[in-house]
Amino acid sequence: MMPVVRRADESGAMEGKFWLGMFGVIVAVCVGGAIVFLFLGFAWYTWGPIAAIVAVMVVVVLVASLVDRRKRRQLAEEMAEDE
Repeated sequence: MMPVVRRADESGAMEGKFWLGMFGVIVAVCVGGAIVFLFLGFAWYTWGPIAAIVAVMVVVVLVASLVDRRKRRQLAEEMAEDE
């Protein structure tokens, strides 16, 4: 029986580019989480708990509306292309 010879890309080993990308995502999530906690802590200390919750909700609604507006624009462009 002949031994099976695999090339490096067929062996299933993950390359360095993957791990660097994974490290980048982890760092981005950690920095984003730190910013969120700093904002929440600042708002809590400055305005109190109720106003801090309201401030966080305002930021969440603003981000959601921006994402929704972008999605609606993309959908409108796709529908215009189909016509």
